Order: sequence, then structure tokens, then C-alpha cells
Amino acid sequence: MSDTLSPSYSFNLVNFIQNQRELFFLIDAKCKIVFANQAVLNKLYYTNGDLVGSSIYDFFDCEAGAAHTLPNFTNDEVWKMPQKCKMIDKFGVKTDFEVIAFHANLNNSKNLLVQCIEKDFVHVFDYIHQRVFDSIADPIFVIESPSGRIIQANPAVSHVYGFSMAEILQMKNVDFSVEPDKTMVALFTKQTDVLIRYHKRKNGEVFPVEIKAMSIDYGEQDIQIAICRDISHRYQYLEEIEKTNIILKSSNSFVTSLLSAIPIPVFYKDRQGKYLGCNQAFIEFMGVCLDQLIGKTVQELWPSDLATVYHQKDLELMNKFTSRQVYESFVVDKNNERKNVIYGKNVFFNEQGDVAGIVGAFIDISMQKKHQQQLEIKNKEIEKVNRKYFQINEKLSEQYDQILKLNSDLFMAKSNAEESNRLKSEFLCNFSHEVRTPLNGIMGFVDMLTDLELSMSKRKFYGEIINRSFEDLLKIIDCIMDISLVETNQIEIYFSETNINDVLKKLYLRFLPIAQKKHLDIKLSEILQDQDAKTSIDANLLTKILTNLLDNAIKYTDSGNVVLGCNFDGNSYTFFVLDSGMGIDEEDQKIVFEKFRPTKHSMGGLGLGLAISKGFVEALGGRIWFETEQNLFTNFYFTIPKRAW
Repeated sequence: MSDTLSPSYSFNLVNFIQNQRELFFLIDAKCKIVFANQAVLNKLYYTNGDLVGSSIYDFFDCEAGAAHTLPNFTNDEVWKMPQKCKMIDKFGVKTDFEVIAFHANLNNSKNLLVQCIEKDFVHVFDYIHQRVFDSIADPIFVIESPSGRIIQANPAVSHVYGFSMAEILQMKNVDFSVEPDKTMVALFTKQTDVLIRYHKRKNGEVFPVEIKAMSIDYGEQDIQIAICRDISHRYQYLEEIEKTNIILKSSNSFVTSLLSAIPIPVFYKDRQGKYLGCNQAFIEFMGVCLDQLIGKTVQELWPSDLATVYHQKDLELMNKFTSRQVYESFVVDKNNERKNVIYGKNVFFNEQGDVAGIVGAFIDISMQKKHQQQLEIKNKEIEKVNRKYFQINEKLSEQYDQILKLNSDLFMAKSNAEESNRLKSEFLCNFSHEVRTPLNGIMGFVDMLTDLELSMSKRKFYGEIINRSFEDLLKIIDCIMDISLVETNQIEIYFSETNINDVLKKLYLRFLPIAQKKHLDIKLSEILQDQDAKTSIDANLLTKILTNLLDNAIKYTDSGNVVLGCNFDGNSYTFFVLDSGMGIDEEDQKIVFEKFRPTKHSMGGLGLGLAISKGFVEALGGRIWFETEQNLFTNFYFTIPKRAW
């Protein structure tokens, strides 16, 4: 027998009767069942396999003469069975139904649609019970005993376990359990206690369930109803609680150990000022046991005026919610000795954010107080002696100051000389290295050019390297010459008619390919008006100043941009070179314009560029300065007065 409806039957009709509460059968000309809706399966507890292909009369118990009275297929009228009729469910239980038949010609096939309506109102309650059954969130199994076969289940079973309803009705209760032996024992013994078992979902996931089972005698058939509740979240919650308890125990152990390790007395009280605990140092200092302390106030333990002050201080701290208290007071110790102490207290809060109490500590400063008093006495004695020598000291003071000043000047001169020698030595060493580098390149590649078998492309490449090395060497020589002029104050200035814009544009074009090699964006900003751009200036010195600043800007900038520009205020020009580089350290900012002083992050060179630039700017009657933010930017500015064209 087939479990599915033949494709030749109308889908719309089947879909309609499938969703009806009344029982519907679709039978062929031989009264064989070809389809039964879900209500039939729910009411009579049969499967499609039990029904399809069987005679519909096998499921009726009619009065004498009523059997085999369904209309033939030549009559198109609606027909109702006149006699009383009972239908038999899978367990032999009989129920009164009213039977109505309709002719249905589907796809040229003669069929009969049989509708069975329960005569009394029991079906109303069945419908209500079914709705309740279906709406319960916990999975409910109706199990045939002792076979364990599932004969009905609510939708929650499919939702929780992942099987379709058709799959569920073909399974047994042991198919859901990872402990089948325990499941069968519970079925045979009809256990009704709440059980904890492990079930598995369709995807293989194992999870804990809480099972409440009950046995029902349904006719001659034993039925068990099992309500299963997924308690995974409960287990997870219990695990989290256990983890939290472990953490709390560990935390409490840590706090206890920490308090025991603190060498000064520490205590803590509740909102009413009653002691909650203390550390070992407090017990030893006050001479009280922990059992005697907990739950008592300071007034109950040590009644005195001091105890009243302590309690008032505690209440003030808790009521005013001040951050903490630090004050000097007295404590009477276990030997009944009055000790000077410094108190430190603060509040702690409960889970609701309310003040739950205070925690405090105090330090015994009695010895410090005693030493302070002794020191004051000694100071008075010394003061008397000092008065005798005060006049002598005044006379010697002036001579002493003169000697100090002389020593200071000598020391400064010695330090300057030593620093000068050190810087010169470093400079000569660095100069030797800087000169040898291009010379070695020139000598090496000149020697390689003597190879007659060398290709033209390599000769050209080596020639370019030699040229660059010559240029580097010339730069070093120029740098030495320039710093010599600055040092000896022999800078020669040649004023000539110059267009500032032309100078800036030439420098921009010169440094553009250099910046592009480092993937930097170089910009020319603030081009001057023609009448403002014309002035009388030493263009060579101006170019050297800006060249040094642009060299440094590109050298110390790894990403971002470099900006070159100039402003004019009517009297003087303000040139600027801005970069988004690494900036200058705070320590290096003090020496950045000093000669022979390379900075902490110097990337080679003689360390003379900024010193030369400063000397040239001042020779032109201007001043130079900078702004910087480490790892963000460095901006250099200098001014030069305008001279008539």
C-alpha cells in the first residue's frame, strides 16, 4: 500500500480537506481509501500506511442493514447514511459519527468524498484538548506500551528534536534516548517519578531532559504519556553558578591572604558600624579575638570618648558619601597604651550600589611622633649655637659667594671646553665617515668601469652612481664651507632682484621626484601676488635655507605630505616647510639648531643643516622657529624682511 496520494488527484481538494477538523476520506469506485486527512490520523490513531488501500468498511461498525450502503457512482446527489454508524479506532474504541458522501470526479476518475462528523459534542472537547496539547512548549510523547512506539506527539517534539512529524510517528521512544536500557525499564515498570535522562536531537546533539511520565488505560491498550522538558539552560545556569562559586572562593581566599599579608591593622564594618572582620595585624595590635570582634561596635568593645569619635567619623563617611577619610587620632592598644595613629577609611557598596559599610586601616606613628619631639629639642639647641656663629657666617658668606661664583665660572668654562672637544671629535669622526662613503663609491665603481667586457647599460648605471656620489661629496664640502662661514661670521650676502614665486617653484620641481620615490605628496602653497613676490634678496642663501628644510622634511616623513609656501604681510616674508612626519623629541627640541648635535632619531648626515639655516636666516635679518608634535607633524618657519626691488 502506498503512503502518498497519487499525483492524478487534485492538489487543491486534498489541500482543502487536509486542514479540516472533521474526518475526510477519499475513496475510489471499489470503496478503497486513497487518501485520509490529518484529522483521521489524529482521531483514529492510524497511519497512512494503515489506511490507504484498505476498504472504508473495515473502519465502520454499522447497525444491521447499514453496511455497504454507500451510493453508487451513477448518482450525483449528496448522500447521508440514515442509520446510526460507529467508527473503530486503532485500539478498538468505537465512536458515533454521522456520515455524508459527495461525488467527486477528479481527472476523469470517479471518486467519492466521505465526511464523518462526530454526533455528540465530545469532538469539541477533543478539539480543545488537541489545541492545548499542540500549544504546550514542552515535548509530549504518546507511547504505545510495551512496544514503545510513538503514536502521537505535539509540535514541540519536532521543534526540540528536529525530526518531522512523519519521522516521529515511525520511531520508538528508545530512538530518542542515549540510555535505551533505562528508557525501557521506565516503560515496563510504568515509572511516574520525575526522571533526568539524556536525549539526542536529529543532528546528534545530546542534551539533558526532565521527564514526567504517566500511564493511561485506553480500552484494552496501555498508553504512556511522557512530558519531556529540555533542561540544557538549567544545566548551563548551574554550571555558571558553580564557576562563579569557584571564582568567589578563589577571590575570598585571595582577599583573606592579602589582608593577612598587610602588616598594618585593617578592619571592615557594616552600615551600623558593627565589625565584619579584620586582619591578623589588627588582632595582634588590639588584643582581641575574631569571634569577640564580629558583630560588635567599637563602643561595645572599647567604650570611651575616643570610641564615640570613631563611630561619628564612620557615620559621617557613610552618610556624606565622601571618597575617603584620612585623619590623625589616638588608639589604646592591648597594653592599654595610648598610641598616635593615622586613620584611612573608605566606603564599599553592595550589589544595588548602596553603601554597605566601611573598610579602614591605621598606622602607628607613635615612634615618629617621639622622634619628632626629640628632633625639635635638638633643633632648639642647635639654634642657640647657630646664633653665636651667625655674625661670623655673614662675613664669610660674601667671600664664599665669590668663591662659588668663580668656581662655577671655571666649571662652566671647563665643561664648555670639554663639550666642544667632544662635539668636534664626534664631528670629525662623522665627517670622516660621511666623506669616505661617497669616495668609496666613486673609487669602487671607477675601478669596475675599467672592465672592458662591461656592457653599456652597466657602464651607464655605474656612471650614475659615481655622479650621485660626487654630488653627495660636494654637498658635504658645501656644508663644511657654509658652517665655516657661519662660525667665523664671514657670510657674504649678494642681494639681487629675485621673484620669490620662481624660487619656490624651482624647489618644488626639484624635490617632486624625490618625494614621489617615498610615495609622499609634496604641495606648493600660498603663491604670492606678482607685485609682492618681487624683492631684493640673496637667492642663493634663500635656496640653501629652504633646501635644508625640505631635505629634512622628506627624510623624516614616511607617509602623508610635505608643504612648501610663503606669506607676505607688507613688511616681511614668512616662509614655511610643513611635514606630517615623526616630529621632534622634547629633549631634541633644545639642541635642534646647535651645530655638531645630531638628534636622537638622526638618519645620517653631519647634523649641520639646521645650524647653517639658522645662521643664514639671521644674516638676512630674519629669525627661524618651529612647531612640532611627536609622531604627528613638524612645521618650520622663518622670516626675511622685504627690500626694495
